[in-house]
Amino acid sequence: MANVPPHQPLPIALPPQNVHYGTATMPQQPANPPTSHDLASASRFRHEVTMCRARGEANVTEDSIAESMKYERRLLNLAQTPQWAMNILQRIDKGVTKTSRIVATQHNYNVGAQAGLFEEVPFVDGTWPWNEFVDGPNNQQVQLPPLRSENDIRQLTLAQAYAYFRGYRPGQHMPVEGNALNTRISAIFVEIGRGDLA
Repeated sequence: MANVPPHQPLPIALPPQNVHYGTATMPQQPANPPTSHDLASASRFRHEVTMCRARGEANVTEDSIAESMKYERRLLNLAQTPQWAMNILQRIDKGVTKTSRIVATQHNYNVGAQAGLFEEVPFVDGTWPWNEFVDGPNNQQVQLPPLRSENDIRQLTLAQAYAYFRGYRPGQHMPVEGNALNTRISAIFVEIGRGDLA
């Protein structure tokens, strides 16, 4: 299974261009979800359009005010995701993570002794670890290398193995004494579906 890129939200539509807004400054393309700056820009735009209408600027109509208000409301609505929707999205994310982990570990198990490459197995929290910077020992940032083969895993540094272990087994006791590196590497093999190599 290939690394799935994060979902990219669609751009938010700006106010329609076929309506006249006078000398009001058209807002920049907002982020999705909108930032505080985007919300302030939408509010400022609505206020400016209203003032243009009050001054009697040419072609600024009640439709102009209505469109500026719709734009502001659209951003406010997008910035306020209801809790019930957040709960549903969290459940969906957990299900997708669990399914992705099962599929990738099954692939890795099936590769066996063949020359095929391992697939990326997401961490328990859904993070796709390859090439990510994560907290290592002493909160130092560690870049995690891809684990495409047995050799890639066996060549992990102590800090990289620490970060992979934490991602795959959050909350579990971290082996730190004796042969900690080999203990962590064995756990990583198990978590990616290749416990036979541990």
